[in-house]
Amino acid sequence: MRILFLESTSGLHRNVNPYLFPEGFSMLRTFCNEFEEAGHEVVTTLNSELERYESWINASQIYTHDELKEAMECDIDRSLVIAPEGELELIIRELKRNDIPILGSEEDVISKAGNKWKTYNKLKNIVPQPRTWDSPPHDKNSVVVKPKFGVGSEEIRLDSPEKNFSDEMIFQEPLSGKHASCCLLMKDDEWSVLSVNEQKIIRKNREYKYRGNRIPLENEKHGEKCAEIALKLANEMGLKGYCGVDLVINDEYFLIEVNPRITTSFVGLSSVLEDNLAELLVDSILDNRPISTPNLDNFSDLSIPRAEKDVMIESEKLDKLEKIPEIISPPYLTEGKVEEGYPIFLTVGCGESYDEAEEKTEEGIKEAINTLNIDKNAVTWT
Repeated sequence: MRILFLESTSGLHRNVNPYLFPEGFSMLRTFCNEFEEAGHEVVTTLNSELERYESWINASQIYTHDELKEAMECDIDRSLVIAPEGELELIIRELKRNDIPILGSEEDVISKAGNKWKTYNKLKNIVPQPRTWDSPPHDKNSVVVKPKFGVGSEEIRLDSPEKNFSDEMIFQEPLSGKHASCCLLMKDDEWSVLSVNEQKIIRKNREYKYRGNRIPLENEKHGEKCAEIALKLANEMGLKGYCGVDLVINDEYFLIEVNPRITTSFVGLSSVLEDNLAELLVDSILDNRPISTPNLDNFSDLSIPRAEKDVMIESEKLDKLEKIPEIISPPYLTEGKVEEGYPIFLTVGCGESYDEAEEKTEEGIKEAINTLNIDKNAVTWT
């Protein structure tokens, strides 16, 4: 089968977003590899600036970001898309206009699930959520401010409700606790929780930053409850294919966000799941076989190191990173550097315990730092 796999950050935009690039490229690389390893032919797109990284992508055909029309003309059987909500629906609509079926949720479902305000209102009597407002609640000292549409922790911050905000923002009651996520595979009458994960979320200078995840969530009881809530709301939203749910655990289990698409957690999951992610998806959605719940045969630790200050990198050294197994995504350079606060690369370490997985991650990061001749004090990953 010929699959068109599209990831917007690294493959569909003229200008690459350096903040999102390591996550986007890692998802592109992971799923192209999974589909090719499962015996399918993958067609994809990659920004023309990223030509040097084509060897990282296991695909039969790679077009540039402005050649989507040509990619769609390759007798495509199915497509799978990763993009922020809002953009995701537009891409799916264009694919359908070209008679290319989608492996995932429909536009109307994505539109509802991707709008955080609509999601809150639809689910507020079904699952616990932090109190949420569509305008600043002036009786609060501080609130979590986030875009109605958005990916990762982009533009999420703790702020005063007295400021002026765009109409595209929502406001939530701050919650403390452990951050978790669920990776799900959904179809009409069956579903599977593939993993429950610990999210590495930090708050720095009042901004929330995603630093990676660990699989599986350490507390089994918490994991079971998170899975129960995630499945309940995914069914309520009518999600299909691969999707993710973010939660916070304290005295209760709170829904934070619904992602009607593949998320970064699937990158770490692919390294420890005993089955191939592409085979699972095709078998269940296309071949209509019962959804299985494969075992995790290891522990994984996904980390996204960031620059503490501007980091200059010699571009000719970047190719050496591909040989480091823990490095899933290379850096995106702006005028020869990774700017302060931006991610440098994405790493995944695996092992027979959490500690061993973290050790593998750290080994990969240190080897990459040495390979690129970066000042180790300019990089943080904790």
